[in-house]
Amino acid sequence: MNLPEVKKIKNLPLNFPKNWQAVIFRNYGIVPVKNIAQILNTDENTINTEAVNLGLSNVKYNKNWLSKGYISIIRNNWHLLSYIQITQLLCISKQHLAFILKEDDFLDVKLGNFKPYVIEPKYSPLNNEQKKQTKKIKNIVESYYIPYQKQPFDFFDKNINSYNNNFNNESIKGRIIYSYFALYGDSLASGDNESYPDYLLQRYANLNINGIWLQGLLYQLSEYPFDNSLSHGYEKRRENLNALIKRCKKYGIKVYLYFNEPRAMNEAFFIGKEDIKGEQFDELYSLCTSKKVVGDYLYNSIKDLFSACPDLGGMITITMSENLTHCYSKSYDGKCNCPVCKEREAEEVAAEINNIFYNAVKDSGSKAKVIANLWGWDEFMRWDIEKTKKGISLLDKNIDIMLISENCMKINKGGIQNTIIDYSISNVGPSNRSKILFKYVKEQGHNIFAKVQINNSWECSAVPYIPVFDLIKRHINNLKNLNIDGLMLSWTVGGYPGGGLNFISNGYGSDNFNEDNWYRVTFGNEYIKIKKAVNLFSEAFENFPFDLNFLYNGPQNMGCGNLWYAENTNLKSTMVGFPYDDIEGWRGEYSKEILADQLKKLSDKWKEGIDLLDMVKDDNSNIIELKTIANACYAHFNSSYMLCEFILKREEYSNSNDKKIREEINNIIEKEIQNTLILYKAQSQNACIGFEASNHYYYNENTLLEKLVNLNNLKEYYLEK
Repeated sequence: MNLPEVKKIKNLPLNFPKNWQAVIFRNYGIVPVKNIAQILNTDENTINTEAVNLGLSNVKYNKNWLSKGYISIIRNNWHLLSYIQITQLLCISKQHLAFILKEDDFLDVKLGNFKPYVIEPKYSPLNNEQKKQTKKIKNIVESYYIPYQKQPFDFFDKNINSYNNNFNNESIKGRIIYSYFALYGDSLASGDNESYPDYLLQRYANLNINGIWLQGLLYQLSEYPFDNSLSHGYEKRRENLNALIKRCKKYGIKVYLYFNEPRAMNEAFFIGKEDIKGEQFDELYSLCTSKKVVGDYLYNSIKDLFSACPDLGGMITITMSENLTHCYSKSYDGKCNCPVCKEREAEEVAAEINNIFYNAVKDSGSKAKVIANLWGWDEFMRWDIEKTKKGISLLDKNIDIMLISENCMKINKGGIQNTIIDYSISNVGPSNRSKILFKYVKEQGHNIFAKVQINNSWECSAVPYIPVFDLIKRHINNLKNLNIDGLMLSWTVGGYPGGGLNFISNGYGSDNFNEDNWYRVTFGNEYIKIKKAVNLFSEAFENFPFDLNFLYNGPQNMGCGNLWYAENTNLKSTMVGFPYDDIEGWRGEYSKEILADQLKKLSDKWKEGIDLLDMVKDDNSNIIELKTIANACYAHFNSSYMLCEFILKREEYSNSNDKKIREEINNIIEKEIQNTLILYKAQSQNACIGFEASNHYYYNENTLLEKLVNLNNLKEYYLEK
């Protein structure tokens, strides 16, 4: 596997006199001091001394970052360090880094598909002026510092008193979720159970969840005939998988593997294997599934895997996705250049892969389900509803069908028409298209699953749940009359064992669910105020400016962890990675002004709910949790609004140098300081704030302290202009 290309881009301005100080600030307490010293070509005493000089003396080392937060480390150093320095920081090889970037939920795409060129930072002494600036930074950091009550990765109480599955409504039989904190790329390499601990499985069972899913990479779980070096350790992974299946069985939970196959490879891989080389996309080529040898590989590998792991609950497939797999999988124009596949239709190729998988599972003797996730079998991939129906008609009738509930739903926000693909809580499904397809799938004799998001979504993925239970209830109630057999309750985002999952855990659309009773039992005597606050949050959230560009590239996931800049960076935002100040890249169908106005409506109404919650005493842990999460949500939404306002005023000021606009900019900066402090306090109280399984922590205490330094530097910049 190759590392992404290195490109020279405009360097981002740093908040420190020297670039090595930024390296220390972003990594102190996160990676061993000796690693920082190594890459900066100095000694540990110097690193510790300079960390104190930057105000970081209270930041404590947490060993979990290297194993559980490596994506955060890579992202935080992407613009600072070279590839070799990143590998030294993480204590991994270049090959391992390349694997993480390619297979950890396409991290390379989230980082921009290339690595910014950097001059490797090395330690050098500060001059007097730099020492003076550093002293100022230290004063800022120490004045804002908040001790953390909960350390990163200390997500929730590990003690569960009992396993109590009390679910009586079997109308929705399958209820599948992703582990809240499971590693995505290669979680079966280790048998340490940290991605799927018993206390988490027990929590899920108590929430009436009976399935967990995890990514399966076929070349890591079966011997890969085209390059068996890629399969190193597959027997151990199977052993660990069987152990996981056995532990889950104690809680009535089945294990499902999520397959997106066959994985594309770079050009070098196909030397001597040109006969299986298919469609090209960027630097990768698909394995042509129309070639018998590739189809045989898929069949034999799945059959062997399910024979070796006979108690697997099933597999979930995706055949049209962001990853290049078969030759039509990235065909946004409905066309294909592969000389073999271009003579076929996309739906024929996609259906054939699902059928190969089903036949392999059946022939293994397993009773496991095969669930075909039809994400991508829709309009944005040029599949009209008749083409989708044709694809469904080609599937074996024993394959279960999963549809995205809100797929292709038409919406209007701020007078702007838009269309949803997926991952929305602010817009309540199912869509008309999904209703039609649910009915068609049933008529064709398939069981059906609805893919939904219950706890959160990319609308705000850095909180464990968005407390908009009214919207969740409406969505589940809308689905209950459609004869749904199962629910996939989350993507990697949304697996927190509480929040919205707690709210619906005994109901799933049942007429017997007593909402007032749930609020009373969960929150106590003042539940009426809390319910009203949730009503306000739900009303507020419907103002979310939903657009695919904003959903994936906007600043609402990074929140206050996103740095601000006095001048336009001209950098392009990346998918749930770096928002930068790329308002043109976020706004999608909205004008900049309408985008800002929608975020203002969302923030203002949300604040009404916060004010109501502030009137409720902290009588129990559930109230404290709700308040903390609601405040964190507000900080994310209002920070996004403030950034839009800042960019608009920055443009206006650059054209006029008007003193009044400068004062308005400083007021915006001051509001963002308050947002950052709200978020900082929330994360110090709840380690779930800022975390998402496939992105790890979007921000931590170092990040938020750097943002406060950044904002104070900006205030000084505008005061001096």
